[in-house]
Amino acid sequence: MPDYVVSAGGVINVVTRELHHETPDEARERVEAIEHTVAGLLDTAEHRQMTPAQAATELARLRLDTPSSTPRPTST
Repeated sequence: MPDYVVSAGGVINVVTRELHHETPDEARERVEAIEHTVAGLLDTAEHRQMTPAQAATELARLRLDTPSSTPRPTST
């Protein structure tokens, strides 16, 4: 797995707690969801005969290209 997948827990924890002001339990739940993401990436890599890094990059690009419900800052 690429570092940005396995190291995401720290970022997710900080964003959940500091920016969204959620509880430690809510943050932990979000961090634990990484397990499902990794399992999905490994499954995708196996079925599509690609490396886990390629599957992760594809998923990241898909998620970054998909409009979010969270507004992005606009430049001034």
